[in-house]
Amino acid sequence: MEAKYTKIWRPWPGIDGGDDRLSSLPDQIISYILSFMETKYAVGTEALSRRWEGLWTRVSNLDLDNRLVYDDSSGDDLKIVYASDAKRRDSQFCHFVDKVLGEHKNLNSLTRFRFHFSVEHRQYSTVLRRTRFKRELVFGPAIEEIDVRVCGETALGIPQCMRCIPENFYTLKNLKVARLSGVVLGAINRPVFLPSLKILQLSYVKMKDFESLGRIISGCPVLEIFHLESCHPSSKNESDRIEVSLPRLKNFKARTVEPRIMT
Repeated sequence: MEAKYTKIWRPWPGIDGGDDRLSSLPDQIISYILSFMETKYAVGTEALSRRWEGLWTRVSNLDLDNRLVYDDSSGDDLKIVYASDAKRRDSQFCHFVDKVLGEHKNLNSLTRFRFHFSVEHRQYSTVLRRTRFKRELVFGPAIEEIDVRVCGETALGIPQCMRCIPENFYTLKNLKVARLSGVVLGAINRPVFLPSLKILQLSYVKMKDFESLGRIISGCPVLEIFHLESCHPSSKNESDRIEVSLPRLKNFKARTVEPRIMT
């Protein structure tokens, strides 16, 4: 006699009455899990249910990239705006940055911060000035990785004050990785000490002089990887030289080409 099998359908957790174990976790654990997601998706979890509202505001990582941003104007729960609609994308990104930095409960607790803005429309360079990016972004003592990139032919529409790295950057004791592109390193009026920094990558960075660069490098005693590309000082002096001691350096790359976005 041929055996007969009955297929039994069981719902996935959280669907049609199934157990939603994830939502039953403590807020702190859920926020920790959301920290591993790109910020646009972490914010989008608010659409799942009331239980998820505001849980993303305590994540320890922020990943802000205007190539793919959260769009809450279309009526959809979560929609991604692609590069084909660049104007709308840049506008949405500015509002998204404002939302994230304004609603996050404790920016000082961040361990990783990534901000990529490819500026394609000068008018949105102006919009970005009004966001909380400069007013509220100060790296906290817990930060371990910083990745800031501002690029594009209209990046000059963003004033230097908006592209300036916060002054406390130079004394972040737990910072391990710093990737900076298209930003401004202002005058260094304090000792530089980055005791944990192992990776430093600078490209198209504007700085006062080579002495400032030397002070930064000298303040990184455990630096292992150092990449420098198209970083020209505001005041050029052919006699400028940098002499530093980096006993743990394993990888060094330098490339100088006149950048398009430098002033």
